[in-house]
Amino acid sequence: MFAAQHPGLTISDLASLTGVSLSTASLYVTQLRASHWLTVDVLGREKRVRVALEHRQKSITVLRQMATRFASEG
Repeated sequence: MFAAQHPGLTISDLASLTGVSLSTASLYVTQLRASHWLTVDVLGREKRVRVALEHRQKSITVLRQMATRFASEG
């Protein structure tokens, strides 16, 4: 329920998922935010990162589906 109301990941979640340090994840978020790929929503003391534009989010979803399909075929 919380995820539906507050989409995105915390920077800590992103670091864990990608296997990088928190400082590296923060650096990536800063760079991707500057290039308008990510946006950061501030909810109280928490910051949540999400894809900035809907068409980019759809592209990422399609790429994930393709990768899953290729992995299952290989």
